[in-house]
Amino acid sequence: WITTSGGAAGPGASASWSWGAAGIDWTGRDQHRFKVESKAKDRAGNEETSFGSTEFWWDVTNPLSDISVPQDGANLNSLTTVSGTA
Repeated sequence: WITTSGGAAGPGASASWSWGAAGIDWTGRDQHRFKVESKAKDRAGNEETSFGSTEFWWDVTNPLSDISVPQDGANLNSLTTVSGTA
């Protein structure tokens, strides 16, 4: 877990903050799912029981694709179809 503090606000106030992931070593984490949770804690130490979260996949693998029509090196006057797989 990585924990960070985003500041403080008084009663009835709202505060916003942001956090960057620049210090994380992402090596070897390709094709992994991550979950980010956002919780609030007051000065008395009471932690929020209902909190926001989101999940994302870290994917740095290059996609594969193949063009089958037209054939590689074909000389065409016009192109009516391009097909392949991705």
